[in-house]
Amino acid sequence: MRCLLKCAVLILTLSLPSALWAGENGVVLRYVFSIDGFGKDRFESPTGIFIDRSKGEIYIADNGAHEVLIFDLKGYPLYRLGKKQGIKNPFDIAAHKDRIYLSEEGSADIKIFNYRGAQAGRISTNGKEKFYPGQIYISAGGNIYAVDKSKPSAVVFNAQGKFIMEISGKFGSVADVSADEGRIYLVTPYSNRVIQVYDSSGHRLMGFEALDGQGGTLALPVAAKPDKDGNIWVVDALHGIAIYDKDGRELGRFSEYGKEKGQVFFPIDIDFDGSNMVYILEKGAKRVSVFRIER
Repeated sequence: MRCLLKCAVLILTLSLPSALWAGENGVVLRYVFSIDGFGKDRFESPTGIFIDRSKGEIYIADNGAHEVLIFDLKGYPLYRLGKKQGIKNPFDIAAHKDRIYLSEEGSADIKIFNYRGAQAGRISTNGKEKFYPGQIYISAGGNIYAVDKSKPSAVVFNAQGKFIMEISGKFGSVADVSADEGRIYLVTPYSNRVIQVYDSSGHRLMGFEALDGQGGTLALPVAAKPDKDGNIWVVDALHGIAIYDKDGRELGRFSEYGKEKGQVFFPIDIDFDGSNMVYILEKGAKRVSVFRIER
C-alpha cells in the first residue's frame, strides 16, 4: 500500500514564490506550491491536516471522499486509506510513531490505525461520559488532545490512550485544541477572548484577541497552532492568518484572500514541518497551500 506514486499524475500547482506579508519580526511568507488532490482525484471536502515531522509526511482527512490521504512533504502521494479500512466521514487526523489517529463525525471515540491501514484500537474516556471528538492534536511527547463537541471542552489523553483530564469553561464553543511544551491552546470563537492558554496541568494562564466588533480583529477563528518558536498562528476562515507571540501580541498577518496561487480561500487548518514550511488547508479552495517562512 505504501508505494510511491511519483510517476502518477500529481495535481500540484506550482508558482514562482511571491511574498504575502512581512511581519514586525522581519518574517516573510513566500508561496511555494499547492496540493489539490491525490493523483487524478481532486479533494472533495478536506477538513483536517497534520504534519508528521518525524516521518516527513502530510496527512489529510477528506470528509467528502471518506478517505485519509498521505503525501510526502513535497506533495507526492504515498498512500490512501478509505472505506476498506472502515473509514467513514473522517473529520481530523494526527499521527505519532507507528499509529494514525482519526476522529469521525458522529463517532464517540478516536479510531487508531497502524501504517498498513488496519484498525489498532480506539480511545475513549474509559467509562466516563461519552465524548464526540472533533479536532485532534498530538504533541511531540505523544499526548493526545481532542475537542469534545458535545460539551464543549477539550479532553487530554496520554500516549497510551489513558484519560488524563478535561479542560472546560463557559466557552459556548471550542473550535480547536493544540499544545506545545508546557502550554495548551484552545480556540473559543464566542468568548470574550478567543484564544485560551493553559499550562500542562490545565490551569488557565491567559486569554487574548477577540472578534471584530468586540474589541478584536478576528471574524471566524477556527484553528490555532504553535510553531517551533512558540508563536501562535491563528486561522481566521474569513480574514486569513494572524500570528501572535507567547504573550498574545500580534506579530503579523496576511489576508490575501482568494483562489489564486499564493492566496488563501476559507482556510480551516494549519501545520508546520518543524523547519521553515507552513501548510494551510483551505476548505473553500479544496487544497493545501504551502509557504516558506523566510527571515
